Amino acid sequence: MTKTGEVIGVIGGGQMGSGIAQLAIVAGFDVWLHDSDSDALRRASEGIAEAIRRLVSKNKISQLAGTDALNRLTCTLNLEDLQHADFIIEAIIESEDVKKKAVL
Repeated sequence: MTKTGEVIGVIGGGQMGSGIAQLAIVAGFDVWLHDSDSDALRRASEGIAEAIRRLVSKNKISQLAGTDALNRLTCTLNLEDLQHADFIIEAIIESEDVKKKAVL
């Protein structure tokens, strides 16, 4: 159930960013999750997948819905990949230096 033409970009793969991404994919949005740290993206992807598995195991969502949700998640190190997002949510750590570095 993809929401046609509605793509969310999330900048920051930490706890907040991955939580936002998880909620969005379960709600049917395509999500591009960006972080400049490949380890952070890996952890985010693994954490989201585990959370989806828990939702399925508790019968909160069906196996098909869980698989569909995970198929709507794309992780990227390239900020330019978010250029086609309908809107972008910034969820980077509260550090001015880090935020400036992320967008430059």
